[in-house]
Amino acid sequence: MRSPARVLRAAVLGGAAMLGLAGAHVLDYLLLYRNPVVRSGLLQQTGHAYFGKAFEFAIASAVLAAIGSFAFGILRAHHPAERRSVWRSAGMLALIQSGGFVALEAGERIVVNAHAGQLLKVTLVGVVLQVIVATVTAFVLSLIERAGRLIARALASAPPVVPAVAIFARPLDVFRPRLALLTRASPRAPPLALLS
Repeated sequence: MRSPARVLRAAVLGGAAMLGLAGAHVLDYLLLYRNPVVRSGLLQQTGHAYFGKAFEFAIASAVLAAIGSFAFGILRAHHPAERRSVWRSAGMLALIQSGGFVALEAGERIVVNAHAGQLLKVTLVGVVLQVIVATVTAFVLSLIERAGRLIARALASAPPVVPAVAIFARPLDVFRPRLALLTRASPRAPPLALLS
C-alpha cells in the first residue's frame, strides 16, 4: 500500500500537470498562429471547441495542487522525509505533460476527422513548451512546499517566555518631594536648605 505522502505527491503532480498541459497548449497555438481569426478557425477545425471548460478544470486542479503542495510542506515539517529533487519533479511533469499533449492533439484530430497537416509543427513546438512549463511549475511547487514547511515550523516553535512585570505603587509624595521647611543652613552650606 502506498504511503499518504506518496499519494499526496502524486495528486499534486497530477493537478500541476493538468494546468501545465492546458497552459502550454494555449501558448503553443498563440505562438504559432498569431492572427486570432486564423487561430480560432483552426481550433474549431481541429477539435478544440471544448478547451474553455478544460482550461477551467485545469485552473481548479492547479489550485488544489498548490494547496496539496503546501500541505505536503506542513507534513514534511512534522515528519521529515527524503528530500525530492526539483529536477526529478520537473522531469516527471515534463514526461506527463508531453505525453498528454501528444495524445491530446492526436485524439482531438481523430475525433473531428481533421487533417494532420500542421500536426508535426504543433507537436514539436508544443512538446518544447511543455518541458519549459513543467520546469517552471516544479520550481513554483517547491517554493510553495517550502513556504508550508517554514510556516509549520514557525507555528510549532514555542513562543518566547516573557517575564511577568510587577507594578509597585508608591505614594505620590515619593515622586514629588514637598517643601517641608526652609531653614537656615550651616555656615558652609548654601543659605537655605530644603528638607523633606
